[in-house]
Amino acid sequence: MIGASGLTEEQIACLIKQSETMKLGGLIVPNFSLGVLLMIHFAKQAAHFLDSVEIIEMHHAQKFDAPSGTALKTAKEIALNRKTDKLDKKQTAMQARGQWENDIPIHSLRLPGILAKQSVIFGAHGETLTITHESIDRQCFMPGLLLACEKVMSLNGLKYGLEQVIDGLSC
Repeated sequence: MIGASGLTEEQIACLIKQSETMKLGGLIVPNFSLGVLLMIHFAKQAAHFLDSVEIIEMHHAQKFDAPSGTALKTAKEIALNRKTDKLDKKQTAMQARGQWENDIPIHSLRLPGILAKQSVIFGAHGETLTITHESIDRQCFMPGLLLACEKVMSLNGLKYGLEQVIDGLSC
């Protein structure tokens, strides 16, 4: 089991291929928070109705990757579920728009005093929808970690994401 973010899609694909070759099961989990899984699930639902979206993610100053693996996964899942394929970059092309992933701007902050927080902000004519998750203590990762430890031994191949071992929740 790997509990880390910052892996590229190429690295994940390579690990999946190696596990298939070696006939090993395993789990790569960029975020063990059950609340994060729900945030991504709700964002996927919102993407069916609201096209314009940006992500703001904030982490402690020691976090080495930006954007976070959680933000990248959120953007990917939103992109797979939105009505249109992408935003019109001509309308939104400004230097301070963050890093674009799956045609979604992601803004990353690294500051002391923050553990982890992510907001997914959808905009439409006359309204916004903000879905926010905040980790204020590392204890929030324990239920997901225990679940992953319980389920990982029954996996036949390498899976990416904690949602792969939760029945009824596909993010």
